[in-house]
Amino acid sequence: MVRNQSSGKTYIAYNTCLQAEILQYSYTDKNLQDFCEWLSLLEKSERFVSFKNRFIKIQKALKDEDVGEKRTLLVEETEQLIEKY
Repeated sequence: MVRNQSSGKTYIAYNTCLQAEILQYSYTDKNLQDFCEWLSLLEKSERFVSFKNRFIKIQKALKDEDVGEKRTLLVEETEQLIEKY
């Protein structure tokens, strides 16, 4: 879990490699076919693509931003983006 110092909110972050090792599922599993189709449509949706691109852009900016007003604004923007989605 990741806890934001300024807001006190906690978000769950997963390591996708670890998930792949633990969860032995495949997109070819017939029981997951509906889910895979839904996920594929979601990943291609304009709303998700826009969210993903903005989130990645903010995270890249945060990587190099020192503690200060600009970093705080980027963190707050991330929180707002997540809440709106």
